[in-house]
Amino acid sequence: MIHRNRDPRLVTILKSADEIVNNSTTYQDDNELFLPVGVNQYWTFELYAIFTGNATADIKFTFTVPAGAVMFWGVQGYFDGNTDLRDQTQAVVGAANGATERGVLLQGIIDTAAAAGNMQLQWAQNVANASDTTVIKGSSLIAYRIL
Repeated sequence: MIHRNRDPRLVTILKSADEIVNNSTTYQDDNELFLPVGVNQYWTFELYAIFTGNATADIKFTFTVPAGAVMFWGVQGYFDGNTDLRDQTQAVVGAANGATERGVLLQGIIDTAAAAGNMQLQWAQNVANASDTTVIKGSSLIAYRIL
């Protein structure tokens, strides 16, 4: 659910339904947490993902961006040993067993260059497990177009 605010450069997206992955390490596009971006735009964003899952499976996140776009992003309070946090770099976040909700804040910037498209959150289990991994309703993306 995309919300445009009084300032047309500000976009807020609120996830309106839970989304589940089960027994899969293949990244999937999140159904709602993506940002349509135009040509030669520069955005900054914060994405807060609320999730549940199995402690063996954990959860991993990445983004896709339009061809030619450059994206730098990281996880607040998290370091995976990779100092080059560009697009297609993943972040693995520990899950708790069962219905215990956890949250993670992904922050970054994107320079779209000459291609329009979507900045798309993708996620999956880090280790395939027959339990559900869920990104929960209420997760949100806040983005601000600088240029």
